[in-house]
Amino acid sequence: PIWTLDLGSNKIGNAGAADLAKALAQASSLQFLGLAANRLGDECARDLSKVLPRFPELQELNLAGNKLSAAGAKALATAIAKHSLKDLVLSENALGDEGASHIADAFGETCGLLTLQLCGVGLGNAGAAALATRMQKQPGLRELWLGGNVIEDAGALDLACALEKHGELRTLALDKNRISDKGVMEFVAVLIRLCKDRDLQEMTTNFCGNPTRRFNEDTLSNLTVAARVARLISRRSIKFENMLKFWKDYTGIGWIDEDGASTQKVVDDVIIPESKGYGACYAEFYHSFLAEFYVVHSWQGLFGDLLRAIATHASGFTDPALDPFHEQYQRRPEAMPKRYFVDVFCVDQARTYPEGDPRCETDKFDFVLHELSRREVKVIVAMDRDYCPMTRTWCITEVHHAKQLNMQLMVSFGPIRPMPRRRRGLTFNDLSASVEADGVLLKEELTLRGLGVGEKFEDAIIRPLQKQAVQTYK
Repeated sequence: PIWTLDLGSNKIGNAGAADLAKALAQASSLQFLGLAANRLGDECARDLSKVLPRFPELQELNLAGNKLSAAGAKALATAIAKHSLKDLVLSENALGDEGASHIADAFGETCGLLTLQLCGVGLGNAGAAALATRMQKQPGLRELWLGGNVIEDAGALDLACALEKHGELRTLALDKNRISDKGVMEFVAVLIRLCKDRDLQEMTTNFCGNPTRRFNEDTLSNLTVAARVARLISRRSIKFENMLKFWKDYTGIGWIDEDGASTQKVVDDVIIPESKGYGACYAEFYHSFLAEFYVVHSWQGLFGDLLRAIATHASGFTDPALDPFHEQYQRRPEAMPKRYFVDVFCVDQARTYPEGDPRCETDKFDFVLHELSRREVKVIVAMDRDYCPMTRTWCITEVHHAKQLNMQLMVSFGPIRPMPRRRRGLTFNDLSASVEADGVLLKEELTLRGLGVGEKFEDAIIRPLQKQAVQTYK
């Protein structure tokens, strides 16, 4: 008996394929048939569809690199719909959206497909949508290869939504398509949601070769890794009482200057060394999960001002103490267990993966905010004595994302002081970032998300924040 027959790249043509089909009529044990790059057209596909039922044990059919069109795909789909064939390779054929839709129509209870390869077939958004719509009909599907096509953001999002409903797909290859940063970010947001109910350790989503700058090629080779990291970050928090104890411990031994240490200096002198020593993110020391509040703040401001702003919010006192044993907190015990997402504690500052790396934690704040918004977490802008958040590109970008996600936004002060004159009437051009590359990246991302960085952005984000800070002060 014949189990495997690979006749790839032999220029068989339609006439030869018809003769071959007759010769193999009795080869019922055939499990693999390779006919790639043989100049086979739609007539061959129709002949194969007629004889396919004679090969009940056929597991893989490779017809890549031939001359099949949508008509040939339709003929094959009729036979595949009622066959136990596991792997079908139709890459590098001119199937287009119509051909992909025909193949998707084969999905159903009597179709055995586990792997479908449609790379370089001219597949666009319509074809991707057809596959996404029908994917639920094929719960056994494990691999879908769609690289080298013309799928754009809309098609990628349709496929992402299909992943949420399918549940069993292990490989989705969308490399070398036309998916932009926006499409990639929306896809990652869907993957983060999937992390809630599924272990994505075995899932691979390949976006290499797309016109995107948000991630590097290492990340794009498997976006699932970035999604898992973002999901992990979004579940961290630190209780207010633990921040007070941190302050008391390290000011007590002189590691933190109570009056002059910036947040950046505290991170460099205390948090990074301690995190390296324990081999974990600082918030993980306390095993506190699921923040109630997300804190926007400037690393250039005083660390003591940051904690006072959080203390003001947590306790309601306008001049809160930073001593966890102060009598204020005996009167307001409900303040102590409140949980906050503060990046200096909740993002691993010790592991210095480059931005764009799937394991990097410092470049995923937008995904973290998106996940927190689903849990109705509120956002607090911690305003230090110099109103530094009003001048920082990172802070304003976080505020922008929070507003886009319809998250409740509040301003809380460290020391309660009026807005300095130099902070009034700021425009986007007045904003700055410590790392120039970050400023460029953030401007590109804001432009990508619709508002741009001009007067429209200032009217929607910067001026309302200035107004809210003034009203909160009053």
